[in-house]
Amino acid sequence: MRMMCVILMVVVLISGCASEQRMDSDATLDKVMDRVPTCGASLETINHVVETMENENGFTVIIAQDCEPEHGEGPQMRSTYTYTVTSDLVQLVDMKR
Repeated sequence: MRMMCVILMVVVLISGCASEQRMDSDATLDKVMDRVPTCGASLETINHVVETMENENGFTVIIAQDCEPEHGEGPQMRSTYTYTVTSDLVQLVDMKR
């Protein structure tokens, strides 16, 4: 009986460690949103996740950003950022204005 408990504890420990090393989409979005620049002075920044795609190395995330005047007057601007995310790197690969 003790041996079964020990084996069960080892299996749970190993499966828990493996899942912690693998990123999920929520952790990926947290990393990316920390890297998306803000619009600047007197502009409101609104970020939207357009797409999250998992690949063999991690994730590719596309963010659409709207920059609008705080008081509703003036031009609006939209930018699209594409990031690749691995367990240790967040890299901007494309930006369109």
